[in-house]
Amino acid sequence: TEIYTLSLHDALPIFPQKDVEKVLDGTYAVSAKIDGASALFQVLKDHIEALSYRTDKEGRPIIHTHRIPGMVGLKIPRAAQGTVLRGELFAEQGGKAIPAQQLGGLLNASVENSRRRQQADDIHMRAAIFKVLQEGGKLTDPATPPEEQIAKLQRIVKALPQEIFTTPPTTTDPAEARKLWEQIKGGKLPLKIGRASCRERV
Repeated sequence: TEIYTLSLHDALPIFPQKDVEKVLDGTYAVSAKIDGASALFQVLKDHIEALSYRTDKEGRPIIHTHRIPGMVGLKIPRAAQGTVLRGELFAEQGGKAIPAQQLGGLLNASVENSRRRQQADDIHMRAAIFKVLQEGGKLTDPATPPEEQIAKLQRIVKALPQEIFTTPPTTTDPAEARKLWEQIKGGKLPLKIGRASCRERV
């Protein structure tokens, strides 16, 4: 299923702001988006790995797990083990998401320096999850209706540390989709969520 991103700044050519109305008619599942750092999350027996979509200069995966307090030493329910999630890392300070440039500084710093800066500035690393790629050992069928995907996503995230993991506001209802977009434009959503993404219903 194709995913489109709507930008408040008309930065993306596929769906600029003037065309938003075209995807608020119930054909799409609409989800608010924080401008964080794209990441994959692998749920294991006693910890959750957080990996960047990017690789380092040697082509090795960039692992952020230990930069995020609360990701290790966990007791993960057996049913959730082996789950792979797609989402984005962001950092919260005073109830708002910090700017992307500042977040990048924390993610690019050494684990020790990143954790020290988080503690000194009262910053809390978070993860917004918007897709279940695999639950346990079973891959998610891409043809799964959006309503079922949303329900599965919310159920899985509830089993993870709530101080870290969250799901962005998501709806398939046209009226709610329009309301969500108006909130995004007016800057009225928590954490200064700045975009909306839409997934076509199948």
